[in-house]
Amino acid sequence: MMRKRLLLSKLTALLAKVSACILTATLVVSCTSVEESVAGQSDSPKRSLVDDFDYIVPILDEDHFRICTGLILKHGLVVTAKHCFRDDSKKGNYYLAYSEDNSIDQNDLYIPVASFEYDSSVEGINDLAIVHYDPGYTEGKLALKDIPLNFGPAPETGAALFSVGYPIVKTQNTLRVSSARCQRKQRSGKLLPSPKSPGYDGVLFDTDCPAFWGNSGAPVFSARYDEQGNVELVSLEGVITHTFDLVSNGDLDYRKMKHDAFGPYLTSNYSPLGQSVRLKEIMKAL
Repeated sequence: MMRKRLLLSKLTALLAKVSACILTATLVVSCTSVEESVAGQSDSPKRSLVDDFDYIVPILDEDHFRICTGLILKHGLVVTAKHCFRDDSKKGNYYLAYSEDNSIDQNDLYIPVASFEYDSSVEGINDLAIVHYDPGYTEGKLALKDIPLNFGPAPETGAALFSVGYPIVKTQNTLRVSSARCQRKQRSGKLLPSPKSPGYDGVLFDTDCPAFWGNSGAPVFSARYDEQGNVELVSLEGVITHTFDLVSNGDLDYRKMKHDAFGPYLTSNYSPLGQSVRLKEIMKAL
Protein backbone atom coordinates (compact mmCIF):
# COMPACT_ATOMS: atom_id res chain seq x y z
CA MET A 1 0.00 0.00 0.00
CA MET A 2 2.84 2.39 0.87
CA ARG A 3 4.44 1.73 -2.55
CA LYS A 4 1.15 2.48 -4.30
CA ARG A 5 0.82 5.75 -2.40
CA LEU A 6 4.37 6.71 -3.32
CA LEU A 7 3.75 6.01 -7.01
CA LEU A 8 0.51 8.00 -6.87
CA SER A 9 2.35 10.91 -5.27
CA LYS A 10 4.98 10.90 -7.98
CA LEU A 11 2.37 10.82 -10.72
CA THR A 12 0.47 13.69 -9.07
CA ALA A 13 3.65 15.79 -8.98
CA LEU A 14 4.37 14.92 -12.59
CA LEU A 15 0.91 15.96 -13.71
CA ALA A 16 1.23 19.26 -11.89
CA LYS A 17 4.56 19.95 -13.56
CA VAL A 18 3.22 19.57 -17.09
CA SER A 19 -0.07 21.36 -16.54
CA ALA A 20 1.19 24.43 -18.44
CA CYS A 21 1.21 22.50 -21.72
CA ILE A 22 -1.86 22.97 -23.89
CA LEU A 23 -1.95 19.62 -25.66
CA THR A 24 -2.88 17.44 -22.72
CA ALA A 25 -3.42 13.80 -21.84
CA THR A 26 -3.54 11.74 -18.66
CA LEU A 27 -0.52 9.59 -17.87
CA VAL A 28 -1.35 6.02 -18.78
CA VAL A 29 -0.02 2.48 -18.95
CA SER A 30 3.11 1.80 -20.96
CA CYS A 31 2.80 1.34 -24.69
CA THR A 32 2.89 -2.37 -25.40
CA SER A 33 1.90 -2.31 -29.05
CA VAL A 34 4.28 -1.35 -31.84
CA GLU A 35 1.35 -0.18 -33.94
CA GLU A 36 -2.13 0.85 -32.93
CA SER A 37 -4.97 2.07 -35.10
CA VAL A 38 -6.86 4.89 -33.43
CA ALA A 39 -10.22 3.96 -34.88
CA GLY A 40 -9.52 0.29 -35.45
CA GLN A 41 -9.26 0.70 -39.23
CA SER A 42 -6.15 0.58 -41.39
CA ASP A 43 -7.00 3.81 -43.16
CA SER A 44 -7.64 5.77 -39.96
CA PRO A 45 -5.07 7.94 -38.15
CA LYS A 46 -2.58 5.57 -36.58
CA ARG A 47 0.28 5.87 -34.10
CA SER A 48 3.38 3.71 -34.17
CA LEU A 49 6.76 3.52 -32.46
CA VAL A 50 9.43 4.49 -34.98
CA ASP A 51 13.16 3.74 -34.98
CA ASP A 52 14.11 6.31 -37.61
CA PHE A 53 13.46 10.07 -37.55
CA ASP A 54 16.27 10.56 -35.04
CA TYR A 55 16.54 14.18 -36.22
CA ILE A 56 13.25 14.77 -34.37
CA VAL A 57 14.13 15.28 -30.71
CA PRO A 58 12.46 15.88 -27.36
CA ILE A 59 13.02 19.19 -25.57
CA LEU A 60 13.73 18.86 -21.85
CA ASP A 61 13.78 21.29 -18.96
CA GLU A 62 16.62 21.57 -16.44
CA ASP A 63 15.30 18.55 -14.55
CA HIS A 64 15.47 16.53 -17.79
CA PHE A 65 11.69 16.41 -17.83
CA ARG A 66 10.40 16.37 -21.42
CA ILE A 67 8.17 19.28 -22.30
CA CYS A 68 8.02 19.45 -26.11
CA THR A 69 9.33 18.12 -29.43
CA GLY A 70 11.53 19.79 -32.04
CA LEU A 71 12.90 19.13 -35.52
CA ILE A 72 16.62 19.58 -36.28
CA LEU A 73 16.60 21.49 -39.58
CA LYS A 74 20.35 22.10 -39.68
CA HIS A 75 23.07 21.15 -37.22
CA GLY A 76 22.70 23.73 -34.47
CA LEU A 77 19.17 24.77 -35.50
CA VAL A 78 15.83 23.38 -34.27
CA VAL A 79 12.28 24.52 -35.00
CA THR A 80 9.58 23.98 -32.36
CA ALA A 81 6.58 25.72 -30.75
CA LYS A 82 6.74 29.11 -29.04
CA HIS A 83 4.44 28.14 -26.20
CA CYS A 84 6.98 25.52 -25.04
CA PHE A 85 8.89 28.42 -23.45
CA ARG A 86 5.93 30.42 -22.17
CA ASP A 87 5.99 29.12 -18.61
CA ASP A 88 7.57 31.91 -16.56
CA SER A 89 8.38 29.44 -13.78
CA LYS A 90 10.97 27.76 -16.03
CA LYS A 91 13.99 30.07 -15.90
CA GLY A 92 16.65 27.38 -15.99
CA ASN A 93 18.38 25.52 -18.78
CA TYR A 94 16.84 23.51 -21.60
CA TYR A 95 18.18 20.42 -23.34
CA LEU A 96 17.67 18.38 -26.46
CA ALA A 97 18.00 14.60 -26.27
CA TYR A 98 19.35 12.47 -29.11
CA SER A 99 18.93 8.72 -29.57
CA GLU A 100 19.37 6.39 -32.53
CA ASP A 101 16.43 4.16 -31.55
CA ASN A 102 12.79 4.86 -30.73
CA SER A 103 13.35 5.65 -27.05
CA ILE A 104 15.50 7.95 -24.96
CA ASP A 105 16.94 7.12 -21.55
CA GLN A 106 19.75 8.28 -19.28
CA ASN A 107 22.39 6.66 -21.53
CA ASP A 108 21.60 8.84 -24.53
CA LEU A 109 23.08 12.20 -25.52
CA TYR A 110 21.74 15.33 -23.80
CA ILE A 111 22.50 18.54 -25.68
CA PRO A 112 22.35 21.89 -23.85
CA VAL A 113 20.32 24.59 -25.58
CA ALA A 114 22.50 27.63 -26.21
CA SER A 115 19.56 29.98 -26.82
CA PHE A 116 16.05 30.15 -28.20
CA GLU A 117 14.09 32.90 -29.92
CA TYR A 118 10.49 33.45 -30.90
CA ASP A 119 10.03 33.40 -34.64
CA SER A 120 8.52 36.88 -34.67
CA SER A 121 8.78 39.82 -32.32
CA VAL A 122 5.12 40.57 -33.07
CA GLU A 123 3.15 38.95 -30.26
CA GLY A 124 0.78 36.21 -31.31
CA ILE A 125 1.59 36.13 -35.02
CA ASN A 126 2.46 32.44 -34.87
CA ASP A 127 3.40 29.64 -32.48
CA LEU A 128 6.91 29.08 -33.85
CA ALA A 129 10.23 29.20 -32.00
CA ILE A 130 13.82 28.58 -33.04
CA VAL A 131 16.31 26.77 -30.79
CA HIS A 132 20.08 27.10 -31.18
CA TYR A 133 22.70 24.64 -29.94
CA ASP A 134 26.37 23.89 -30.59
CA PRO A 135 26.34 22.04 -33.95
CA GLY A 136 29.36 19.99 -32.86
CA TYR A 137 27.04 17.80 -30.78
CA THR A 138 25.39 16.29 -33.86
CA GLU A 139 27.70 16.94 -36.83
CA GLY A 140 29.15 13.65 -38.02
CA LYS A 141 26.81 11.70 -35.71
CA LEU A 142 23.37 12.48 -37.07
CA ALA A 143 22.26 12.41 -40.72
CA LEU A 144 19.66 15.10 -41.33
CA LYS A 145 16.78 14.83 -43.76
CA ASP A 146 16.67 17.41 -46.56
CA ILE A 147 12.95 18.19 -46.49
CA PRO A 148 11.53 21.20 -48.39
CA LEU A 149 10.04 23.88 -46.15
CA ASN A 150 6.64 25.12 -47.27
CA PHE A 151 6.64 28.88 -46.71
CA GLY A 152 3.78 29.20 -49.21
CA PRO A 153 0.10 28.23 -49.07
CA ALA A 154 -0.98 25.46 -46.72
CA PRO A 155 -2.15 22.15 -48.17
CA GLU A 156 -5.83 21.88 -48.97
CA THR A 157 -8.43 20.37 -46.68
CA GLY A 158 -8.14 16.58 -46.79
CA ALA A 159 -4.43 16.61 -47.64
CA ALA A 160 -2.44 13.76 -46.07
CA LEU A 161 -0.25 14.67 -43.10
CA PHE A 162 2.35 12.90 -40.96
CA SER A 163 3.91 13.85 -37.63
CA VAL A 164 6.49 12.43 -35.21
CA GLY A 165 6.84 13.43 -31.58
CA TYR A 166 7.47 12.35 -27.98
CA PRO A 167 4.15 12.02 -26.18
CA ILE A 168 4.30 11.56 -22.43
CA VAL A 169 3.22 8.08 -21.40
CA LYS A 170 3.64 6.09 -18.20
CA THR A 171 7.03 4.59 -18.98
CA GLN A 172 10.55 5.40 -17.87
CA ASN A 173 11.69 5.85 -21.46
CA THR A 174 10.75 8.67 -23.80
CA LEU A 175 9.11 7.09 -26.84
CA ARG A 176 9.34 8.40 -30.41
CA VAL A 177 5.86 7.96 -31.85
CA SER A 178 4.51 8.74 -35.32
CA SER A 179 0.98 9.88 -36.16
CA ALA A 180 0.34 8.54 -39.65
CA ARG A 181 -2.56 8.70 -42.10
CA CYS A 182 -3.94 11.87 -40.56
CA GLN A 183 -5.29 14.80 -42.57
CA ARG A 184 -5.74 18.51 -42.55
CA LYS A 185 -9.35 19.12 -41.55
CA GLN A 186 -11.71 21.78 -42.81
CA ARG A 187 -11.60 23.98 -39.74
CA SER A 188 -9.07 26.78 -39.35
CA GLY A 189 -8.99 29.88 -37.20
CA LYS A 190 -7.35 31.82 -34.42
CA LEU A 191 -6.95 30.86 -30.79
CA LEU A 192 -8.37 33.47 -28.43
CA PRO A 193 -6.40 34.31 -25.28
CA SER A 194 -7.50 32.54 -22.11
CA PRO A 195 -6.14 32.20 -18.57
CA LYS A 196 -4.16 29.12 -19.70
CA SER A 197 -3.15 30.16 -23.21
CA PRO A 198 -1.58 33.28 -24.75
CA GLY A 199 -3.79 32.95 -27.82
CA TYR A 200 -2.56 33.48 -31.40
CA ASP A 201 -3.63 36.03 -33.99
CA GLY A 202 -2.01 33.89 -36.65
CA VAL A 203 -4.15 31.23 -38.25
CA LEU A 204 -4.07 27.64 -36.97
CA PHE A 205 -5.10 24.67 -39.11
CA ASP A 206 -7.01 21.77 -37.60
CA THR A 207 -5.96 18.14 -38.08
CA ASP A 208 -7.07 14.71 -36.90
CA CYS A 209 -3.49 13.89 -35.82
CA PRO A 210 -3.54 12.49 -32.25
CA ALA A 211 -1.51 14.44 -29.69
CA PHE A 212 -0.39 14.12 -26.05
CA TRP A 213 1.59 16.34 -23.73
CA GLY A 214 5.04 16.54 -25.25
CA ASN A 215 3.85 16.60 -28.88
CA SER A 216 3.78 20.41 -28.98
CA GLY A 217 6.40 21.66 -31.44
CA ALA A 218 6.49 18.36 -33.33
CA PRO A 219 6.82 18.74 -37.10
CA VAL A 220 3.77 18.39 -39.32
CA PHE A 221 4.62 17.12 -42.80
CA SER A 222 2.69 16.87 -46.01
CA ALA A 223 2.95 13.21 -46.93
CA ARG A 224 2.19 10.52 -49.50
CA TYR A 225 1.27 6.94 -48.56
CA ASP A 226 1.53 3.84 -50.69
CA GLU A 227 -0.77 0.81 -50.49
CA GLN A 228 1.46 -0.79 -47.85
CA GLY A 229 1.21 2.30 -45.67
CA ASN A 230 4.80 3.44 -46.25
CA VAL A 231 5.16 7.20 -45.98
CA GLU A 232 7.05 9.66 -48.16
CA LEU A 233 7.62 13.10 -46.66
CA VAL A 234 6.79 15.85 -49.15
CA SER A 235 7.38 19.07 -47.19
CA LEU A 236 7.44 20.53 -43.69
CA GLU A 237 4.20 22.43 -43.17
CA GLY A 238 4.48 23.66 -39.59
CA VAL A 239 4.56 22.54 -35.96
CA ILE A 240 1.92 21.04 -33.69
CA THR A 241 0.50 23.66 -31.40
CA HIS A 242 -2.79 23.89 -29.51
CA THR A 243 -6.08 22.12 -29.96
CA PHE A 244 -9.42 23.74 -30.74
CA ASP A 245 -10.95 21.40 -28.14
CA LEU A 246 -10.74 23.91 -25.30
CA VAL A 247 -13.37 25.44 -23.07
CA SER A 248 -13.54 29.16 -22.30
CA ASN A 249 -11.03 29.16 -19.44
CA GLY A 250 -8.41 27.31 -21.51
CA ASP A 251 -8.99 23.85 -20.04
CA LEU A 252 -9.36 20.86 -22.33
CA ASP A 253 -12.81 19.64 -23.20
CA TYR A 254 -12.38 16.21 -21.66
CA ARG A 255 -15.61 15.03 -23.26
CA LYS A 256 -13.68 14.94 -26.54
CA MET A 257 -10.78 12.92 -25.16
CA LYS A 258 -10.24 9.55 -26.87
CA HIS A 259 -8.02 6.58 -26.07
CA ASP A 260 -5.83 4.02 -27.78
CA ALA A 261 -2.96 1.74 -26.68
CA PHE A 262 -0.75 4.78 -26.05
CA GLY A 263 -3.37 6.41 -23.82
CA PRO A 264 -5.70 9.41 -24.02
CA TYR A 265 -5.32 11.91 -26.85
CA LEU A 266 -6.93 14.86 -28.56
CA THR A 267 -6.50 15.96 -32.14
CA SER A 268 -4.14 18.87 -32.77
CA ASN A 269 -3.79 22.11 -34.68
CA TYR A 270 -0.61 23.32 -36.32
CA SER A 271 0.96 26.71 -36.88
CA PRO A 272 2.04 26.88 -40.56
CA LEU A 273 5.50 27.92 -41.71
CA GLY A 274 3.82 30.35 -44.10
CA GLN A 275 3.50 32.74 -41.12
CA SER A 276 7.19 32.51 -40.29
CA VAL A 277 9.35 35.63 -40.14
CA ARG A 278 12.69 34.81 -38.52
CA LEU A 279 12.94 31.24 -39.83
CA LYS A 280 12.58 32.49 -43.39
CA GLU A 281 15.47 34.89 -42.79
CA ILE A 282 17.70 32.20 -41.30
CA MET A 283 17.08 29.67 -44.06
CA LYS A 284 17.61 32.27 -46.76
CA ALA A 285 21.00 33.14 -45.26
CA LEU A 286 22.21 29.53 -45.17
